[in-house]
Amino acid sequence: MRYFLICLVVLGLPLAAQAQSAPALRDPTRPPDWQGSATEAEGGEQVLRLEAVKRVRQGRSLATINGVTLHVGQEIRGLRLVSIAEWGVVLEGPEGRQTLRLTPDVALPLKGSPAGGKGR
Repeated sequence: MRYFLICLVVLGLPLAAQAQSAPALRDPTRPPDWQGSATEAEGGEQVLRLEAVKRVRQGRSLATINGVTLHVGQEIRGLRLVSIAEWGVVLEGPEGRQTLRLTPDVALPLKGSPAGGKGR
């Protein structure tokens, strides 16, 4: 039994050292240019990024901003979460209201607008 434990320790040490020095694996579900939950603005300050919106029981909702899950009324960086919708959230602070969208780079034309709904 003692011989078995010694072999296990001797053979396991190189594997443990290799696991510690291995680089972190990239998440295959993220886009190639994904920067993580917080990106930096031009001035070097971190920008708030909406990561998820979730409906929970009895019509209540949760929003995840920069890795922090919040209910309506809670604060992040001095901004109070005012409302949560399927498309995004509204935050309010000393400088007024700020809207964060789940897909900030996507702009789809509405069906009634001149750019969208042609031929339908």
